[in-house]
Amino acid sequence: MHRKMNLKASLGTAASALVLAVAIGSTANALPIRDDIGVDGAVDTDNVWAGVGMMWNRTPGGTFVCTGQLINPRTVVWAAHCVDGYNEMLYGGEQGGIPIGFGFQVDSIPGYLDWTDRGLATGDWLSNPDLAFYNVLQVQAPFGLDGEFDFPGGDVALATLDTPAIGLPTYGMLFSPITEDMPVSMVGYGGTGIGSGVNVGIDGKRRAGTNMLNGLFSQMDFIGASLAVPGLAGFFGPSGDQLLYHIDFDRPDRDASDCYRAGPSGNPGIFGPDDLLCDTPPWSDGLTWDFNQLISVNNQIDWFPGDATEQEAGTLGGDSGSGLFVEMDGQQLVTSVLSGGWVAGLFSPANTLYADVSYYNPLFLYQNWIAEQNPYVYATAAAGDGDWSDASRWTRAMDPSYFVVDAQGNLVNGMWADAPETPEDGLALEGPLFGTIFDTTAEGYRDGDLFDNSPDYGASSAAESAASSAASSDSSTRSVDSVVELGHKLINGIPFLAEA
Repeated sequence: MHRKMNLKASLGTAASALVLAVAIGSTANALPIRDDIGVDGAVDTDNVWAGVGMMWNRTPGGTFVCTGQLINPRTVVWAAHCVDGYNEMLYGGEQGGIPIGFGFQVDSIPGYLDWTDRGLATGDWLSNPDLAFYNVLQVQAPFGLDGEFDFPGGDVALATLDTPAIGLPTYGMLFSPITEDMPVSMVGYGGTGIGSGVNVGIDGKRRAGTNMLNGLFSQMDFIGASLAVPGLAGFFGPSGDQLLYHIDFDRPDRDASDCYRAGPSGNPGIFGPDDLLCDTPPWSDGLTWDFNQLISVNNQIDWFPGDATEQEAGTLGGDSGSGLFVEMDGQQLVTSVLSGGWVAGLFSPANTLYADVSYYNPLFLYQNWIAEQNPYVYATAAAGDGDWSDASRWTRAMDPSYFVVDAQGNLVNGMWADAPETPEDGLALEGPLFGTIFDTTAEGYRDGDLFDNSPDYGASSAAESAASSAASSDSSTRSVDSVVELGHKLINGIPFLAEA
């Protein structure tokens, strides 16, 4: 699979190329989870999340794995970058194309091996419901996968199964934007490890954890607020400006005061008042310098305000496409699908998993595209006698898996009235916004008000620091250019898990 030579490709997505022998040999069996729970504690041993499956994509360049979830018995929603690089029409092993399937057992490997053995021996790539493994007939994405798709914007995809997954649970989709902190569940088949450790690999097992959805803003908002560089919008095109849901992997025992912005704390910093620093070693968990500001942090940094949940978890390679679930009225609803993440130090390789950030493509941005492409159609017949083949005798009904929150706060079957009309409109939607990026709110960043959520910094002081930062860089434009230069250096010199 190709890698796009732009900054966004270096930001780190969560798909994973997999050598099967390595996966089988791995002893890991859970997602990146807080230390006091341990990796064994996250495995979905009771098969609670039986409608979440592991994607196996056998491309000419190797086998790639991701995660997806059933929204009806024939359809999986997951991430487009998991199948990027080949035209959608090339997928479908039974039609002579690229074989792709989803395994819905807690351990997906037995189903995958059966599917692969039969496919290679006979040329027939078919589902095996007895092993909860389902072959894909068709792949769809809002932007073309052989050149049009520009990660991370529009990173949503639908897969049509060749056989209905009867007996497996399906999940509704929430098409109302979430605009406040909310508890979420995460389920995936990706890499694992404890928060203070490292990624120890993928073994094909499903695991689950929890977190808090902490923000809705773009990658440019996140980078700009983190580096204290105003005005990044537009520098990496519509895709970099698309709204994304964000979570962070909080260390439960962290010292909230350990990390700080230099200026607001009265510290001159190392390179200037906009430096973001932590006091306690190891600082090697993150070190990023954009030639004007330094980010030197450890895994105690709290990128988004809030403490760890009881089952706090993060994401790793292989979790791409996994849903961020919210529970409403006793139902688990998919809000978004995982695209990728950042390590604790933003651009810097990390030595632990705590403090990483994950970002998700919200489904509300692509509601209308999903509804138009969903192969599962509900219809009602008009009253009276008529010809079944007469299209005018049928009316399309609301899909029972579509949900919104109404004006009274009730969960109802329906679609968001203000949803973008087209995928291009979804990329361009500027709001709603919510959340705080360390010490700057998303709305504050858009308004040019850096550090507007710092406990030690008033608005006037924040303005003075922003002016000081601009002066030390000759101009704010120079700061923006330095971020662009940083992106090129990362692409050419530092290995990252880029999009598959």
